[in-house]
Amino acid sequence: MTFWAFGDSFMAYNENYIRVLANSCNASRVRILGVHGSGLLYTYQELLRIQNRIKKDDAVLIGLS
Repeated sequence: MTFWAFGDSFMAYNENYIRVLANSCNASRVRILGVHGSGLLYTYQELLRIQNRIKKDDAVLIGLS
């Protein structure tokens, strides 16, 4: 299972808590796709861009700050 994290700089630069959440889900992989200075539209576009890589049992975290 992959733990996907999308969002702005809060997601990009706070890897520790994302890994804690991923470990609590027993994720074998973590993909952090947060980008500094981005907004909700960019997050949505990234989610659409890679949606075919997200599997049924994966976990997706979308951070808004």
